[in-house]
Amino acid sequence: MEIVRGQIQKVSVDEGIGRSSGKPYKRWVFEIDGKKYGTFDEEIGETFKVGDYVEMKGSQKGQYWNMEEMEHIADAFSEKQTQHQSENEALLRQILAEVKEINAKFKDDQK
Repeated sequence: MEIVRGQIQKVSVDEGIGRSSGKPYKRWVFEIDGKKYGTFDEEIGETFKVGDYVEMKGSQKGQYWNMEEMEHIADAFSEKQTQHQSENEALLRQILAEVKEINAKFKDDQK
């Protein structure tokens, strides 16, 4: 499986009748950073648009790349950003406490 992060540059839709199944199909092809990925998933096809920044997971089958999952990058990273922000705030509190301790020692040394 390949994970691709980038901007959707082009979306095309192909509709037809399956050769072997005889059933109608609708296939979306997304071009992300110059490479094309296809999906029959209507939710993905209708949700993502040109210009969206996405993270796509897919695999190659023969000459075609098949999309298995896709999400907006903001969605993919928002949880991690929240976690990092909390970690940063905790680290800043720790640093501030250490600076206060150093200042107190320095003032004691000045007496």
